[in-house]
Amino acid sequence: GGVSLNTLRLIRSQTQMFTGMFTKTQTSTQIFEARANYSRLRMTGSHVLDGFGGAVVPASLAPVTGEMFNFDLNARGSNLLTADARSNIQQQFNAVASYAIVHNNHDFKFGVDYRRMSPSLTFQTLERNVLFDGVGQALTGVPARVGLFNREPLQSPDFNNLSLYGQDRWRPRSDLTLVYGVRWELNPPPTNDGTQPLAVDQVDHPAQLKAAAPGTSLWDTTYFNLAPRFGAAYQLYGKSGQEIILRGNIGVHYDLGQEHTGDAFADSLPFVTGSGAPAIVFDPHLELPYTLSWLVSLERALGTHQSISASYVSNAGRRLLHTQTLFDQNPDFPFLRLTTNAGRSDYRALQVEYKGRFSSVFASSVFYTWGRSLDNVSEDSARNVLMTSANPALDRGPSDFDARHQLSGVVNYYLPAAFSTGWGNRLTRNWAVDSIVNLRSAKPVNVVYMFPTSFGVGYFRPDLIAGEPQYIFDPALAGGRMVNPDAFVAPVGLEQGNLGRNSLRGFPVYQFDLALRRRFNFNESVSLQLEADAFNLFNHPNFEDPIARDRVLGGVFSDGAFTPNSTFGRSFSLLGQTLSGSDAFGSFYSTGGSRAMRLSVKFMF
Repeated sequence: GGVSLNTLRLIRSQTQMFTGMFTKTQTSTQIFEARANYSRLRMTGSHVLDGFGGAVVPASLAPVTGEMFNFDLNARGSNLLTADARSNIQQQFNAVASYAIVHNNHDFKFGVDYRRMSPSLTFQTLERNVLFDGVGQALTGVPARVGLFNREPLQSPDFNNLSLYGQDRWRPRSDLTLVYGVRWELNPPPTNDGTQPLAVDQVDHPAQLKAAAPGTSLWDTTYFNLAPRFGAAYQLYGKSGQEIILRGNIGVHYDLGQEHTGDAFADSLPFVTGSGAPAIVFDPHLELPYTLSWLVSLERALGTHQSISASYVSNAGRRLLHTQTLFDQNPDFPFLRLTTNAGRSDYRALQVEYKGRFSSVFASSVFYTWGRSLDNVSEDSARNVLMTSANPALDRGPSDFDARHQLSGVVNYYLPAAFSTGWGNRLTRNWAVDSIVNLRSAKPVNVVYMFPTSFGVGYFRPDLIAGEPQYIFDPALAGGRMVNPDAFVAPVGLEQGNLGRNSLRGFPVYQFDLALRRRFNFNESVSLQLEADAFNLFNHPNFEDPIARDRVLGGVFSDGAFTPNSTFGRSFSLLGQTLSGSDAFGSFYSTGGSRAMRLSVKFMF
């Protein structure tokens, strides 16, 4: 949606892992188990430009050792990047141990889980970027924004997590099972041997915010992170083929609380210096985010090999990490990004599942979910700032992944042999047909308008114009419709509009897959399988929602003038068929692409 196809990203990666396990059976009722893993991932990447079909490339775009340059024309496919090769290394050590004891009708288990991640981050020491509001402005030579920043070349933070737990599975009666336990989490802020990240004294009054003393942690470590959990299963009716089972559970689950700290080491003072470099800071009293989840389900057997169940599932996320961006409110930090525990989320869903095996050759299952997820947490980064409202409650809306309806089904059918003996039997036996169907309703689209900042760009939501339809319907458009640009307007002055977050919807997804396979059994343990798969068999077009720049109404620049975006609100590709990222591997690696056929041979032993 933004980067030009003339920009080529070259990536080379190498992964090494070592895992060991030790198990000791103390007695027939006591088992000790320990596992340890060390993994190391090195990824080297660079950005280069192609030959532009023989065009003369300006000298300013020539790559320079130790430098990254970004040339942006503020349009779809107009961002040019050059950067020489840099390597990042992620090292992880993980050790877990558990001790299990069986005593009468109790199954006790106690354990420990320790994880240490030690990334090594390397950067270009100089970064230049220029932003022009289109080709016309570029021809004048006067950009809308110029950025020049210096970076420290290497950072090596350490992240440590420790968990202890104990649980018991108790069967007081043959028709009742109880599971209960508690987990304790210790997740201190990251440490760094070299330059320390920016810690502050408080965040309640941003105008008076000051840097804390050197060596101060990003936030205080909390120690009372107890996560109790309880579950029960009770057989209400026990007649064979008509069993009814009631299940329920409730529990607390802590997050690691580290998802935003990477930006503090990569895109913040003091690791980045220059005019307008952002200061990414954390509440010194930050607490671990947690989720309270609960579930109630009722399952009914429909004969020996069929069952149907209905479940109510709920999750309530509290103290989630929420980032607010402030400009020119603090004399020491004019570009300030505050991360606090102001985020929260709520998910509610009804899930219905059917599973059935009608014979040894035919089985099927169907799963349907009606759900709703709301939150006030946006997916943003240091360079692409989704501006929050002054009151975080005003940002509450559908989650980015919110899909109200999802239906999936699987059918497996082993074809009977057409002949009972001879070559006819050999040719027609061991054939099977598998099919999968996936349907879901549309996910949200967050309409925004853009404005340049000293470091990247920021996004506000526009105002909604009363009486204007939010969509334009036209069979000539991809998906038959687009978001109506005339339904929105950027407010006078840079501020949040009255349009709700994620208030529009993209496109639904429909896909039916089919597979035909034949298995050749050489003996009991060795076989060969030939398989033909058809993904999206009916070639139903599933269009990508407007993403990246295509959901940006336009831009507001230093003179206050609004420049509309000519590609706003449209879909430019099929789902799973974009020209960047993992989706470029083909529709059989993701849902929603055009029809794809695959032939495979599997040797199993």
